[in-house]
Amino acid sequence: MPRRNERRCLRSDDTRTALSYQLAFSAVESGMDGLVLADDHGLLVASSPSTRRPEEVAAYGPLALDPDLLHPDCELAQREDVSVQCFEHDGARLFLVGMGGLASHRALALVRAMRGVCRILRRTTCVPPEPSVASPASA
Repeated sequence: MPRRNERRCLRSDDTRTALSYQLAFSAVESGMDGLVLADDHGLLVASSPSTRRPEEVAAYGPLALDPDLLHPDCELAQREDVSVQCFEHDGARLFLVGMGGLASHRALALVRAMRGVCRILRRTTCVPPEPSVASPASA
């Protein structure tokens, strides 16, 4: 298990990278197999590098709140080692999906990861890239 002060060595001004570092630390510290952050539409925002099929896991996040929407064969819904934490940040509903490890460790890790995600989202800015406009001479 990594020492707590080692995580502070991995920092990034890039929001997605910072979120991935946060999720990786939370997953490793709690013994989870993977941790994913998804938006309200089930789209992947960030994941720990250890997460297998992160897009699929992200899609599961919002569906977990409404079992009627889940397909009966959904593998994640049948697993007992999957937990979902829903929370709001700046008016947006986000989902953390953790897999593996002990349920008690996973629950605590999701709360800690949620705090870290909110801290990162408050401190970093997502600046959209400048639109590229073709000059009339190149047309």
